[in-house]
Amino acid sequence: TKDFYCKALDLEIMPRPPFPFAGYWLGRDGRIWVHMGQHGIPNAELYYRGTPKHAAQDNSGVVDHIAFLATDPEAFRDRFSDMKCDFWARALPDFDLFQIFVRDPDGLTIELNFNGLPKMPDWGEDYSQMPEIAGAKDKAGTEQNVGYALFPTATGGPSFTIGGPGTAWYVTAKSKNKDAAWEFVKAFNTKEIVAKLNIEDPHPVARTDSAEVAEFKANKYLVDSTESLKKARFVPPDANFGKVIGVIQKATGRVASGELSAEDAAKRYTDDLRQAVGADKVITQ
Repeated sequence: TKDFYCKALDLEIMPRPPFPFAGYWLGRDGRIWVHMGQHGIPNAELYYRGTPKHAAQDNSGVVDHIAFLATDPEAFRDRFSDMKCDFWARALPDFDLFQIFVRDPDGLTIELNFNGLPKMPDWGEDYSQMPEIAGAKDKAGTEQNVGYALFPTATGGPSFTIGGPGTAWYVTAKSKNKDAAWEFVKAFNTKEIVAKLNIEDPHPVARTDSAEVAEFKANKYLVDSTESLKKARFVPPDANFGKVIGVIQKATGRVASGELSAEDAAKRYTDDLRQAVGADKVITQ
């Protein structure tokens, strides 16, 4: 297995502490990427704390695959062919991404991701043609079952909470082509383009005339959120804003995964928030 990783992925054996069991650390350019240990050794439960006892014997256990960023997909294709390794590839042109998959001698799948290629290879399967899981893109069903609410203001509202700086474009002072950069900013922020961007990623619109585009006006959420900007309150961002967002995401994840009920997650949220920003900044009612 060690030889496979060194040959297939061009990794090197890296320095490793003198653990009381055999293994390798592999990597490149002074960086360690893969830890490798032998299966079936005595007292394995003392050394391997991350996986169940029979993980290496039951497919790949709790790990489905591991992924690396890579370059030159043709070189890997030729290398795997020379090694007589079974591999497969797929293209995701909408994401400017090409992937190659290969299994190591223990059955663990290795995923190689190639981003920003000058030309998308034509020898991978087209991911857009694969069958979708039912409801994966059921936009109508989502809009029907997921709602939103406008928060009341101190004077009776309604308002809409703005959580970021919005649409902002900058031309750096170090730019060698300031005029060309400005022309790009103008070209990319036409009424129609801004409307389409907001339709794809729903949020209050940056141009008032974009809100008049028919497709934009057909989305009630976009209309309501943009209209609420007339009563929105804009304040300087607090240094703790990012921490609060992290706590909210953690609570949401616990409920979505079924780890906690909504009630229990709400109780944990208060404790997590106190830990993140300080108990003196959290008020409970």
